[in-house]
Amino acid sequence: MAMPIHRHHFPGSLLLALLLLGGTAGAADGTHVPAPLNLEADLRDGRLQLSLLIDRYLFRHWTGIDVRTLPELGDEEYEERCEEVGRFLAIHAPVAIDAIDVRPVIEDLAYLEGTQDTDFLEFAEVVAHYGAPGEPGTIEFVWSRYDTEDDYPLEAAFLVFSSPEDYRVLQLRGDSPAAEWRRPGSRPTLDPEAVPPGVPAPQGALPVLSALLALLGLVGGARRRRAGRRGAPALVLAALLGAGLTSSVLVVPFRWPGEARVELPPPEDARALFETLHRNIYRAFDYDDEGAVYDALSRSLAPELIDDVYAEIYRSLRMKLEYSEDATCTIRSVRTLDASPEMAGAPIEPAFDVVARWEVIGTVRHWGHGHWRTNRYQARYRVRWSEADGWRIGGVEVLEQERLDDGREVAL
Repeated sequence: MAMPIHRHHFPGSLLLALLLLGGTAGAADGTHVPAPLNLEADLRDGRLQLSLLIDRYLFRHWTGIDVRTLPELGDEEYEERCEEVGRFLAIHAPVAIDAIDVRPVIEDLAYLEGTQDTDFLEFAEVVAHYGAPGEPGTIEFVWSRYDTEDDYPLEAAFLVFSSPEDYRVLQLRGDSPAAEWRRPGSRPTLDPEAVPPGVPAPQGALPVLSALLALLGLVGGARRRRAGRRGAPALVLAALLGAGLTSSVLVVPFRWPGEARVELPPPEDARALFETLHRNIYRAFDYDDEGAVYDALSRSLAPELIDDVYAEIYRSLRMKLEYSEDATCTIRSVRTLDASPEMAGAPIEPAFDVVARWEVIGTVRHWGHGHWRTNRYQARYRVRWSEADGWRIGGVEVLEQERLDDGREVAL
């Protein structure tokens, strides 16, 4: 956790960038000053960093925190304030990466004194990051607070987004509080909780009334013939005619043996759903808090798998078997090499298998130095749907595991 920072006469990085770009208001000498709310997001190196610059009075109105007191706080109280801000962002400024809500990790919370460059306005600066391993296809930003301490609502919030291959300004408004960034050329993101499997119509159909009339006519005609009574052919003919006229009345559908009972997503959608769930497993370990880790894993895994996967990945990331107990690993990238869905021809349950190959690139720090680590894996996954959770990974069988790097020491 970052220590409290008290900046005096040099603005933070976000403030400096906004001063260079120009704000919406101007000081007496013509210098541009930031708007009351400024948002900047930067996506690179497997993480999304969100920086916020908020007018001190507005920040106090929204969070109840007076940032002027931050420099006097001890470490424990400062961390409590950061947790409060994290909860505020999770509620009022949620971020969804590839349709999965991601908790923020607060890196810094600081008080910026007013200077001549800012027309002596004071600000709270918040820096948060979100795990984004691999190459996210979409990121949705939301800002829901447009009320102010003097009851004059903000008209809009502008978010400056940048990545190595893109740059744009997103507008958020009270009547349209969400804005989405989509990686150029990427396909639409599928929400694992909002794409239920279909239910195909049964192929069989039994006209109950028609069949009953035909049966009664045949039985009645047979009895008349055995009894030597006349009119048996006429009775059978009348019954068959009635059966034909009522063939569309009281029709009961049914499924033939071996007929599909569910309609699974097409292979390309199945792959997209799997990749979203799979990447999120590694994003979970961006957190130090065990509760946050479990919450993130619950968005990818069936409940019965969470404990086992937590233990397995935790052991892998901490490198307990190779290094010391103090060794830590940071995931830099998760890259899918191949993911091949295996769909049943006539599925009877909402589930499918995926055979996947992927690479995990990370950095390991221990004993005062670091290493780059690259591991390659192949595994068979079972992905299934439940009404309570949506699509989740419900089973895994590791087929291959290979270390690719040479483990040489590097400067980190």
